[in-house]
This record gives sequence, C-alpha cells and structure tokens, in this order.
Amino acid sequence: MTGATTLHVRSINHKTAPTAVRERAHLTEVRAAELMDALSAGSTGAGGGRGEPDCVSVIPVSTCNRTEIYLEVRVGADPDAVLREALTAIGAEADLFFGEHALRLDNLEAIAHLFRLASGMESLMLGEPQITAQLKDAYRQARAHHEPGPGLLRAFQGAFRAGKRVRTETRISTGAVSVAFAAVELAR
Repeated sequence: MTGATTLHVRSINHKTAPTAVRERAHLTEVRAAELMDALSAGSTGAGGGRGEPDCVSVIPVSTCNRTEIYLEVRVGADPDAVLREALTAIGAEADLFFGEHALRLDNLEAIAHLFRLASGMESLMLGEPQITAQLKDAYRQARAHHEPGPGLLRAFQGAFRAGKRVRTETRISTGAVSVAFAAVELAR
C-alpha cells in the first residue's frame, strides 16, 4: 500500500450516547475481527481507482463505555462510505456511527482524541488507567489480525508514550480513578 493516507475515528461513547446505544454499538472480539476482515478486503470505491483498497487499516476499540473505530484510508477515499459498507457487511448497526450519538473526528482531531483517551482524559473517571490497557489490547489484536498502516501505527505508539508520560509526570491517576473506587470512598 503506497500513497498518502488520512486518519479517522468514529465513536459512540459515554459522552455522546446513552447506555442503550452504547450496548447496540458494542463490537465483540469476533465482530471486531469480522470488521477488520471486511475492511482489509476493502472497497475500491471513489479513491480506489488503481484497484487498491480504500481502507489501509483499522483498529476497533470496544469497551463498556465506548466503541471507537480508528481508520486509516487512502487520500480521496470517503471514510464514512468505507466504514458504513464494512459495518453493514458484518451485520452491525452502521447507522449508529453516523447518527446523533456519534462522534466523528478526522486527521489531527482523531489523533488528539486518541492521545487524550490514552492519557485518561476521555474516561468516565478522569485519569482512569484501564482504558490504556484496553487500547493496547485492541492494538495487539489488530496487529495480530492485519498489520495496521503506518499512520495508525505511529498514532497508537505515540498515544501510548504520551499516556505513560502523563501518568508519570502528573497526578491524574491519583485519587478515585474508577467508579467502583469512588463509590467505596463515598460510602466510607
């Protein structure tokens, strides 16, 4: 795969959607693998004139508070069309990722969101460290399934370094960093 690419994230999370919508958007490990397969087969739509797939790589992240799909597509490809086609192909509710509860970020905004997420700044409880482990799990699964493209590789590796630095150099992970811990502290 050669040529310039763009990065995107489509997210359903605790800030944008109620629990019922997040549950419908959730991707099991099997469904995430199906999505990676569907996107690696890729369409050769608007940007794929040379017969190359529009989607270079994908890393789906699905937790109890969010389902986020990180995409790297060739310049000129429509990331929404590519993702909608793949979600529909695997029987997922594609419309959720493009409706009123969806967060759609592109390029630098998508990367900044990933860095905030890895740093615990997008968690239900500020500084919660579990999301970093969940991001690393999703990254490992994607690498085992289909090697991510250079843009997503650099973005995720940079986010992991930034998250570690934030936790090392700030006090973001002190105090109640999970809902359960906060409830115990409040009860005490």
